[in-house]
Order: sequence, then C-alpha cells, then structure tokens
Amino acid sequence: MKRFMLFIAMVGFVATSCSKTIVKDEVETAISFSTESAKLTRAIVQDGNYLTTQPFGVFAYSHQLDDNDRVIDANTTKVMDTVQVAHTGTEWKSKVGSYYWPNDPNTSLDFYAYSPAINAVNLGVVNHQKMTVTENSLRQVDNGALSFEGYTHSNMYVDFMVATPVKGAKYSTPNGNQNVQSVISGQVPLSFHHQMTQVIFNVTTDKAYNGITFQIQKITLKGINNTASYVQDYADSYGNWTATGAAEYVIFPAEAVNGGVAANETPKDLTNAANAQTFATLTTTGVTMIPQTIADNIQKFEIVYKISGTGVATETVTKEVEFFVDANTTVQWEPNKKITYTVKIGLNEITFAPSVVAWDPTVGNEYTFQQ
Repeated sequence: MKRFMLFIAMVGFVATSCSKTIVKDEVETAISFSTESAKLTRAIVQDGNYLTTQPFGVFAYSHQLDDNDRVIDANTTKVMDTVQVAHTGTEWKSKVGSYYWPNDPNTSLDFYAYSPAINAVNLGVVNHQKMTVTENSLRQVDNGALSFEGYTHSNMYVDFMVATPVKGAKYSTPNGNQNVQSVISGQVPLSFHHQMTQVIFNVTTDKAYNGITFQIQKITLKGINNTASYVQDYADSYGNWTATGAAEYVIFPAEAVNGGVAANETPKDLTNAANAQTFATLTTTGVTMIPQTIADNIQKFEIVYKISGTGVATETVTKEVEFFVDANTTVQWEPNKKITYTVKIGLNEITFAPSVVAWDPTVGNEYTFQQ
C-alpha cells in the first residue's frame, strides 16, 4: 500500500493506491531536509552555510517501483509543489503542514529544490532575497527540471540557487538492487549551487597620496542583461540562462530600487596612507547578476570620484570603462563565479624638467689701440 499524508491547519487526507506489497502497522515518518551550499555579503550565501532565515522551495514526485527497484510507472505523481521549507530552529521542514515518507518499499521520491522560495521574504536581511519569479512561470519540465521564463533581475542581492536533484529516494532500505539512487536514513540532503554571478568592485589608490582625499561617489554597471529564462541542466550542477535586455545597476551607493539599503552606503573616502606600501582601499558589497556573455561596447562600468586636498584642484572625475577586453578573449559571467574587479585610482604629479639654453657665442667688434 502506498501512502502519503499531508496535514494542513489540522485537516488531513490520505491518498492510497494499491500495489502488491502490503504494509502493516505503518509509522509515518516526516520528510525533513538538510542544507549546504557551494562556496561563494548580505543575503548572498558564502562559506557553504545556508541561511537559516531563508526559506527554499521544493518539488517532489513519487515513482512506483518493481521488486528490483526499477521505475515502472510512466508518469510521476506530484507530492510537493513549490512547497516552502523553513528552519524551525532545530530542523528544515515544510513551513505549512507536514509531508511524510511513503511506507511502501516499492515507492520512491524525487526531490528538486530552489532558493529563495517564491515570494519568500528573508526576515533576517530585510527583503534582499525576495525572488520575483511567479508561481505561474516557475514549473518543472522534462525529467522534472526546474524552469522559468521572463525573469527580471530587479533585486541585485537575490542569490538564486538550485539544489542537485535527489532522485529515487526511499526512507526504507532497498531490497538489494542499486537502481535506487538515494536511501535516506534521516533528512533529505540538499546541495545548493549558485546560479548567479557575484560581482565585487575593489577600489584602491595606486600609491599613497599624502594630503589628498579620493572620495568614491558612485559605481554603476551599464548595459547589463537584466531579463532571462532559465532551465536546470542535469549535465552539471548549473542551469542554462538565456539573457537579454540592458539595464543600469547602481551598486554603490546601492539603490533601494534594486534591492540595496543605502543607509550606510554614503560616499566613501579612500583614507590617505602614510606608507606608500599600504594602499587605501574600498570594497563594495558584492551583488548578483544574471550570467551572460560580455560583449564589445555593451557591458560597462562607470565610476565617479572626487579629488581634493593639498596641491590639487578640487574636481569630480567620471570614468567609463568596458568590461570587454578584445575580440580574441571571450569573457563570460558564469554561474557560481565570484568576480572581483580592482580599480586603481592615481594622479599624475606635476614635475619639472629644467634645462638651460646654451650661450649663443657671438664675435664682438675688434678694437685696436696704438700709442
């Protein structure tokens, strides 16, 4: 007997279907999860520690198996459909209601997870992690792969991640055949991988300039693809993006319109370094961008800074630079890549090259005196 049970608001239902295996005295075991993430601050996950404040979404499908643990049903039954999973303080489980493992040893489950959960707010870090994909556009395609279309990257702190699928999972011990991929003895292990590109700017002076202040006022990314479609790829841990559009992202001071919190991100001074070996520096918070190809004269960054101090005219400088290198070098912003760009600011000191014009030898008049 195959059985799943879902409790929501104290109302339960049991879905059953017949199989040749009869299970007696069944004990329902709740489905729970364990998390980890690929190393990659804000709401962007780093060091492999999944944020306990960030709910994720889960799809789960059941398969009917034969006595050799081979899948025999042509279609899958959806058991969990974009279910939000949250941390209770002790474990990861469904945010609303409970889901249970089938007791039937001839039934297995496939799990597909993504983060952040649709429309889930990260209460620990304002709402940086709110995903703008709608439930209607998020779906499972061939073999259950995660897919969505028409995504607009309006929040540059969304750390969109997809977990490696857990397929053929059974809570009970298999009957000796290894066609079942995963035997779960407790929590479903989910290994999340970053699907975005993280971009960081490090701004520094090329040497110490005593008495001079460089104030970083603005850093803007320009011509960045901001809309895309996504399909999960089973060939590796990362999906395929089709990116289009062109947008500007003010990454410093971070604009609230793109997910930033500007309260503590006013223009910054690069403090003068007394030692020429100690460069003044400023590192902006990393932001996430849709993976894309960097093309000639398309993706650029603009930096605005003010110069003031002793021996220099006070002025505001604007520099616009292409990310593109040359036609022989293909540059990609790829999933799970953490790219740090370093911008060095300097001055051309006024120096002199003195010289002396040689005397012009000239023969004067000759004077002769006789006694």
